[in-house]
Amino acid sequence: MTRKQIREILKGGGNWLGTARGWVQSRCHNGSTVTWNTPEVLVPHLTMRDVEELALEVATTAIFKDGKRIV
Repeated sequence: MTRKQIREILKGGGNWLGTARGWVQSRCHNGSTVTWNTPEVLVPHLTMRDVEELALEVATTAIFKDGKRIV
């Protein structure tokens, strides 16, 4: 499967987006009250470690659903 095909499958949202939202809600200042798809600032400082952790969580969720690889 190509990157473009995977992107098309995922762009409609899904569990992976819920994982990202949950991560933001639990780890970012005002993450639980921010309105999605707005220019609101979540945190004044975001470390690369934070970005790596978020990316790993989202990628894992996007690839696996109920323990089965979907992509």
